Amino acid sequence: MRCEKCGKDYPSMKNFRAPGVCYRCYNFKLSLEEKKVISEQFPEEEKEPNQEKYQFRTLLGYGKLLSGLGWIIAILGIISIIGGLASGEEVGVGIAIGALLLVVIGIMMVVSGQLISCFVSIEKNTRTTYELLQKEK
Repeated sequence: MRCEKCGKDYPSMKNFRAPGVCYRCYNFKLSLEEKKVISEQFPEEEKEPNQEKYQFRTLLGYGKLLSGLGWIIAILGIISIIGGLASGEEVGVGIAIGALLLVVIGIMMVVSGQLISCFVSIEKNTRTTYELLQKEK
């Protein structure tokens, strides 16, 4: 089967959005008007609900929670540093040094939470790429 737009041969109709128009040409070469006409003439079959948005919801939520708590701890640490140094006493300097450690811990929590979110996003993008490549075959 050959696409009328690009001339590429495909092994089956699964590669075509409409008769004579492959998915690649439909997505990248047709104007919005042409796509609208094809969509009206040949509506796509109902597909199963996309499960991808439900993948790793708990892990993504945990990453956001960890990152949010990290920001709160870091901000409280900065406030403590300012308060400790503003007191001008030796105890205040000790508090500031301890609060600096709190800021570092908070920032590490933010980084950990964002890394978790990054890994989940990479998984989602990999799954989408795989599905698009399978559709091309």
